[in-house]
This record gives sequence, structure tokens and C-alpha cells, in this order.
Amino acid sequence: MSTQQKYAWFNLTVAAISILAYFALWPVIGPWRAMSAFGLLGFAGFSFLFYFRGKKGGRVVSDERDQMISLRAYAIAKSVIWVSLI
Repeated sequence: MSTQQKYAWFNLTVAAISILAYFALWPVIGPWRAMSAFGLLGFAGFSFLFYFRGKKGGRVVSDERDQMISLRAYAIAKSVIWVSLI
């Protein structure tokens, strides 16, 4: 599994855990207070640590193709957010 895949899976797992925590807390403390479960999304900030564990002396192992895929995914995500929020 590549570094980018580990990064993406970690972020997806953190998001899924926070959504599950929200729905688990909803019946107990109500919908407004259950939104505090989304504070768990802060753990996604630790995902950058995957880039420091590369195979070549701690450097990131990626080529031009990986960088282009990353840029394209970023552009698509930015477009979706603009359309949905603005």
C-alpha cells in the first residue's frame, strides 16, 4: 500500500469513527451536544506522519504520476466543495 493510500485510509477511518460517535451519542445527549463528536476529526491532523516513514531515508516515495493523481483529486474535491457549499 502506498503512502497516499495509507493517508487516505487513515482520514476515512477518522471520519467514519466521528460519524459513528455522533450517531451513538445522539440518543444519549441529543443532537446538538452530539455534534461534539466531530471534534474527533482533529485526529486527521496526524495523518501527515505517514509521509515521514518513507523507505528512502525518511523521504516521500512518489513519482510524477502520484503527484498528478493527487493534484487531480484535490481539484475535484475543491470543485465539489464549491458546488455544495457555495
